[in-house]
Amino acid sequence: MDTGSIARFVTSKEDIAYEYELQNDGDNLVVWKRYLEHKKAQENDSALAWIYERCCYQFPGSAEMWLEYMTWRISLLSGANSILYAEEFEKCNKLFEKAMYLCHQSVDLWELYLRHVMAQRNLQLIRVLLNKALRHLHLEHHIRVWGMVVEFIENAVLDPRVASEVEEDIDGLVSESFFKTDDQSGVADVWSSHILSRYLQVAEDLEHALYLLGLTQDHTEIIKAYRRHIFDASFSPTTHTAFEFHCTYLQSLEKSSSHSEYIQAMSQCMKLFPEQKSLLIIRLAKYYIGKADLPAARSTLLDALASTVTSKSFSEIYEFLVKLLEAFAASSIQHAQIAASSEDREQLESDLAFNMDLLEYLIESHSLLLNDLKLRQNVNDVGTWLERAEFFRSPAEKAKVYTDAITKIDHLKTTTPGSFGELWCCLAQLYTISGKLDSARETYDRGLRVPYRSLKDLENIWCAWAEMELECGRIQASIKLLREALKVPKNAELVVDAFNTGNGAMPAKAITFMSQRLWTLFIDLLESTSESSTGAEETVQAYEQLIALKLATPLNFINYSHFLQEQGQWDQSFKIYERAISIFPGQTRFEIWSLYLQQSLDRKRPTETMRDLFEQALKVVEEDIDCPSLFIFCSDFEHSCGLEKRSIDILLRGCRECKSLSAKVTLWDACISSSKERLGAESSRPLYEECIKMLPNSKATSFALEFAKTEVVLGDYERARAVLRFGANLIHPDRNVQLWDYWGEFELKYGDKSTYKEMLKLKRELASSMKVSTEAVSQRNGNIAFVSSNTQPKNSEAPPTTAQKAENPEEIILDI
Repeated sequence: MDTGSIARFVTSKEDIAYEYELQNDGDNLVVWKRYLEHKKAQENDSALAWIYERCCYQFPGSAEMWLEYMTWRISLLSGANSILYAEEFEKCNKLFEKAMYLCHQSVDLWELYLRHVMAQRNLQLIRVLLNKALRHLHLEHHIRVWGMVVEFIENAVLDPRVASEVEEDIDGLVSESFFKTDDQSGVADVWSSHILSRYLQVAEDLEHALYLLGLTQDHTEIIKAYRRHIFDASFSPTTHTAFEFHCTYLQSLEKSSSHSEYIQAMSQCMKLFPEQKSLLIIRLAKYYIGKADLPAARSTLLDALASTVTSKSFSEIYEFLVKLLEAFAASSIQHAQIAASSEDREQLESDLAFNMDLLEYLIESHSLLLNDLKLRQNVNDVGTWLERAEFFRSPAEKAKVYTDAITKIDHLKTTTPGSFGELWCCLAQLYTISGKLDSARETYDRGLRVPYRSLKDLENIWCAWAEMELECGRIQASIKLLREALKVPKNAELVVDAFNTGNGAMPAKAITFMSQRLWTLFIDLLESTSESSTGAEETVQAYEQLIALKLATPLNFINYSHFLQEQGQWDQSFKIYERAISIFPGQTRFEIWSLYLQQSLDRKRPTETMRDLFEQALKVVEEDIDCPSLFIFCSDFEHSCGLEKRSIDILLRGCRECKSLSAKVTLWDACISSSKERLGAESSRPLYEECIKMLPNSKATSFALEFAKTEVVLGDYERARAVLRFGANLIHPDRNVQLWDYWGEFELKYGDKSTYKEMLKLKRELASSMKVSTEAVSQRNGNIAFVSSNTQPKNSEAPPTTAQKAENPEEIILDI
């Protein structure tokens, strides 16, 4: 380099020193780097560029220096407009060309060059550079180059809005099919699709590459790539769904492929994505609309509506079909106004009328179409068939529904017992209403031949048939039918066991004789004809057969007894009660005893017989049955016989034997009040004492109050005060208001100042000391006991109290 050129860039003595050093040791890269760092500090871009170029020419194969130099050159253009400063960018591009010629194996240089060209948006140069880089670089570095270019395509070239398919307006689609408007689809990005198609051969993330290719709208390339990759079994997307890729594939086929190819692809997608079938059907309909083939679109939707099996699909297809017909009507009217010939107008009017009729049918038949859907979901649902019959008014239409149901339903798969038999009954009732009784009987007969698993189906049919005959006034025919249905086989128990252990292998027809419902109807019919001796005898036989089969309920026994009573057979009717008592458990026996005893009493049976019956009836208390009414009934009976003491003893026995608290309270109340009424007030003293000891404190307080009132009536005020004091100690004063109110009135009337003060003092002490729930304490064994009275009642036959039988260590000693 001449002296002038050096002088132009050398501006200081330090620069001259570096120049001399380069003259002496120019092949030392360290010297050059020190010189470059020195120039960077001076911020002289021209001088720095001059030094960089000299260094790069001194070391032409140094990729490191070229990379450093080109990085610095690019930084000078950072933020600059590539069009306004095209000359500077071009200079930089030429420098890159020199660098790439000398260092074509440097992947960092290629990457830097590509980024520089991408900043210029020079698509042609990008493609050329990509090809050069791939030719010169080793295979292992290709993915870096591809990654840069793909990233550029994704961020700077493609429009991501293409990925989200905009919902097409149905009105616009139909209007386009009428007026043949130009296709407004986007322009294909051939440049990006070309690069991405090549990238697919080496792409590590195949899913993302296919997604980007789908954004290019280059439908020809999309079809080729998608056909090759998305139908491959190994293709399993993670970020996107397989359905999205197939939709993109279908969209490309819509734009550029043949009709047969599109239909074939659509059929394949429906098999691959059955859960998306409704959306695909709607897409196919839109495809036909785009082809101006509205009848095909309509037929496609109608066929799908008649075959879909999910509520969601039905709703989507139905709504789209309705919108399509409405849009077609609007477009037809608009197009008819500008139609050129009368033939076009007539055709439009004809199509409009047809579509309006179809629209009206769809709206009016929505419920029926939903019913069709339910039947497709489960044809064995009898309830859906019965609901369907309600949509029709004429008997012929209803009969057709019932016939279809009987034909199509597999009775073994019905879930509700008795429902399939109900279908036969509904069909027969239609014939009955129409006056075709023979057809109704034939229907019932055919319905009984079905091998049902549930007895309820047969019961429905037999009962409906018998009721039909009754309505026709043929009671004997009804009896004959039920007699046939309830014919008992010789080995009835074996048949029942076989049915119960056969797991549905044996039809329910084999055990029709075990139908309690049919027996009840049969006996009711026989009783209505019991005026004759034969009818009465057959009724008795029917009842006995019902009992022998162990099907009789308590009500059946009661009805049997009443029937015998109507026939004047009172003794036999009482035996029926006794048989029922020996069969049923305690609570049921209690109810039967109540009826039996009342009827025996009304019949005025002997006194000893009644006592024996009462004694047997009262044994139900041993099974923890609350039966205070039986003890009161028995007591009233003894009272009617003049045995007052015995009547009280029976009530006292009930008080001791009944375990229910409510029963005890009821019986003690009855026992004490009856004793006062029948034996005098003094006789109630031992009863009150035992009652108060036996009951919990919360229940005993009311009896203590009544005891005190009784003592007041008897004139023993000290004893009354003692009873009140004892009753006050049972529960907290706040829960014993009635007793304390009465005690206050008692002291005012019969006491003095000291006794009144003692009462108030006791009330304060109890209010502050009773911290524990006396209700809980009262439930324990060894309840606070009442002291027995030394004074015997006037009636020497009064029963001994519990306090006299055993001592209670916790009893309160009262001075009475």
